[in-house]
Amino acid sequence: MFAFHDRSRAETACYSYAGFADRSVRLAARLRADGLSLGERALLIHPPGLELLVALVACCRIGAIPVVAPISSASGWRTAAARTRIAAIVTDCRPTVTLGLQAQTVEQAEGVKDPPTLCATDGELAPAPNWRDDPHDIALLQYTSGSTSLPKGVTVTHANIIANARALLDHAPVGVSWLPQFHDMGLIGFGLFPIVRGGRSHGIAPTDFLRQPGLWLRLLSQHRATFAAAPNFAYEYCLGDGAIGEEELAGIDLSALRVMMNGAEPVRPDICRAFRTRFAPHGLRPDALVAAYGLAEATLAVTAGGCASHVVDTKGLTVEMLVEGIDWRRPAWTSAPGRTG
Repeated sequence: MFAFHDRSRAETACYSYAGFADRSVRLAARLRADGLSLGERALLIHPPGLELLVALVACCRIGAIPVVAPISSASGWRTAAARTRIAAIVTDCRPTVTLGLQAQTVEQAEGVKDPPTLCATDGELAPAPNWRDDPHDIALLQYTSGSTSLPKGVTVTHANIIANARALLDHAPVGVSWLPQFHDMGLIGFGLFPIVRGGRSHGIAPTDFLRQPGLWLRLLSQHRATFAAAPNFAYEYCLGDGAIGEEELAGIDLSALRVMMNGAEPVRPDICRAFRTRFAPHGLRPDALVAAYGLAEATLAVTAGGCASHVVDTKGLTVEMLVEGIDWRRPAWTSAPGRTG
């Protein structure tokens, strides 16, 4: 179901469906015994890995509302920028408890009064026979990226996640992701969609992708991945001088990819064209790389599947109201040659 890999592609952690269910039930029972209850918020400060997903689902089982902190590396939660964002989140959502790993120490962001107690989730856990879930309608509180304003907490329900997964994916995906797990694309797309649709999800740390971008492609090939997603900068990064040498691409086969989404930031058609050209010899289908648009307020995806681009003459745009409805008259399009992204 889930696997996490290091820079050598070795599995450092993995869960089958049965193992993940058992571990999350055990943790849920422990959290319930410790007093975490329906509707209370829990701040998750785990570094990249599978224990964050276990903790999130454990919270959902008892109706607590998980909030994933903006942490993208093992030590990232100690940086000034992360501490400032975490402080704002804590002030806003007022979590009852902070969940993390045993190795982490309690270091809250400056300005946080009465910080919640840290509870380690990676220790030994007792069995929980005769377990019964007691979920809240709200699955999690997802904070926006803050790209246009201060981050805001968005309530995401179980029904939202199920509907978005079914709308976006028409199969049980096999995915490989390096995306930060606090971002909706990484958390929901590769952490929760597999629970809804089935399939498998393989992860690596964001920092490992930045150090070794070819690792992402190698794992996509190794596990015959059908689903991948990243922002535009990642595709451009893979195309950079010296980023991925030809020797690294030896034996890579991307032909299993059904969907490779480019989203989360402005999509550049020239980058999509260049990426398709570079990796077509390695099996990447021309229709696999698609543009997508989404936002936390819509759970994850709003649109996906864009494979063509147009140049718009904004001065020629017109909008006319007709008596029998609204007709959005076609704008003054100027064709852009070829299929882009």
